[in-house]
This record gives sequence, C-alpha cells and structure tokens, in this order.
Amino acid sequence: MSSDNNGGGVDISRRMLAALLCELDGLSDGGRVLVIAATAVPNKLDSALLRQGRFETLQYVPPLSYGASCEMALDFFERFIDATEYRDKVKNLAALVATRSEGSTPASLRAFLRVLLEKQLELSKGTAWTGQSFLCLPPHWLGTL
Repeated sequence: MSSDNNGGGVDISRRMLAALLCELDGLSDGGRVLVIAATAVPNKLDSALLRQGRFETLQYVPPLSYGASCEMALDFFERFIDATEYRDKVKNLAALVATRSEGSTPASLRAFLRVLLEKQLELSKGTAWTGQSFLCLPPHWLGTL
C-alpha cells in the first residue's frame, strides 16, 4: 500500500487501502484477532496505516550489517561443511558472502544461500564426495554473490 500516486493502478490501490483501513478500524479489543503486517519498503507505506491505534506494536528489522550477514552465512555453511577441517575456508566463504549481501534483507540472503545450496547439490549430483574439494561450484558463479 504505497502513498505514491503515479501509475494506472492508483484507483485500485486507494480502494484496497480504504477497505483494509475499514477492516482494521472494525476490529474490537474483545476479539481475539492478531494482525501481522510486513513490508520490505517501510518508507513507502501510506501514513494512514501507521496511525496510532491501528497497530499496537511496530517492529523494525534493519537491513543486514556486515557482521550479521557474515554470522548468517557462517551458520549456514557450518551446517553442510565440516567446520573443523575447513574452518578457514568456511570463514572466508562467509566473509565473501557478507561483503556482497551487506544492506540486504535477511530473507534475501536466506534465499540466495538456498539457491547456492541447490546449485551445489546439482553440480555434485552423481559424484562421491572424497573430501578433496571444498566446493564444486565454478569460480565464476561465486562472482555473482
């Protein structure tokens, strides 16, 4: 629900916003209803949605910092790679991912890591892992991180 009024769908967006606001205003304290809303672009929200009383609690989840990205990537890689034997390589790979994902959302990084895992599984399909290679991903693919 954006407050930006350019484009062909303005009328539909305004009607949807009005309907949502009516529904939110119609909820009573006695009803056992939990409303959860999320957005990746909080600066684009219509101010009417944020009016006091519509949502009791607002929780802001900031974009990932380098440290948070690195921690998230490290946790992911340690689940699939022997972190004791390959500790330095795991840390370096997590740092590489963190440099490219700083400022993104946690959901975006998680989706990327899932794609990375799927690509790894696809490339290693039918081959026995001998412990000789750390990743079977081609180096140019890692350049897209």
